[in-house]
Amino acid sequence: MNYLLILTVSFAVFAQDFVFDKEKGRAVPAFAGQLKLMKGKVFKTTPEGQVPVSPGERFRKSDVIVTAEKSFAKVQLVDDTIVTVGAASELRLDEFDFMDKNNRKLVVTLIKGQLTGDVKNRAKPGDIIFKTRYSSMGIRGTYVLMNHQVRGSYYVADYALLSGEAEVTDHARGTTPIQRGDRLTRIYNEEQTKTTNNDGKLSTEEFMALEAKGIDEDTQVRPFLSYSSLDGLVSKEAVAPTQTSATGGTQAPREEQEGKWQENLKKLNEKLRQQNQQR
Repeated sequence: MNYLLILTVSFAVFAQDFVFDKEKGRAVPAFAGQLKLMKGKVFKTTPEGQVPVSPGERFRKSDVIVTAEKSFAKVQLVDDTIVTVGAASELRLDEFDFMDKNNRKLVVTLIKGQLTGDVKNRAKPGDIIFKTRYSSMGIRGTYVLMNHQVRGSYYVADYALLSGEAEVTDHARGTTPIQRGDRLTRIYNEEQTKTTNNDGKLSTEEFMALEAKGIDEDTQVRPFLSYSSLDGLVSKEAVAPTQTSATGGTQAPREEQEGKWQENLKKLNEKLRQQNQQR
């Protein structure tokens, strides 16, 4: 009886953080990630509307992260993946199914703007996808950079890889492996239903700048990939936006409970395991 009481109280305390998955037979996080660092103005859009957020805010499946001009948001997902959203950007968490840090499914859509993704734990093929409207990147364990811009009927997606393994899929060419130091651009003309590919390499200077070794990850973000110059690739009216960079930010508050969800989850699942053994 006492054990059941403790378990009931535990569920009440952790209800906002975890849900019990009957199919998996264990507690799993009820959220996909948490805002760790930001600069400027950041918002969360849900079916209920859009609200401003601050460090510590948690994001769930289908939430849209929106940043204003000269702003950024650094989000740590529960599998330890770090996604940093650049200025004037929108990112939607389309799918997040978490079993453990090496067994999860993640699909995010960069609606517009810039992001970097640091996937720290290796994923199985097809389990982690970063996408735009007309192309996508499948990721293993990788540091990636992405941009997405819309100019008239043109949808322009840039992809670059600093480490790990990935592949880019688009409507025209299908799937293309992307290697360390590669930069791939996919330009889709919606009116003509035609894709133009522009693939190349990051220069040594670009690579080193984007890698940004030695920065303080708690207070800064690495640079974002520059938007592609569309000269000679699309019509003159399709002009690339001004590049926005971010090098610093406001430090996240170090509240007592912040970052302890992993420990709480471990304790809760241990209680569930003990309960199953007593049956």
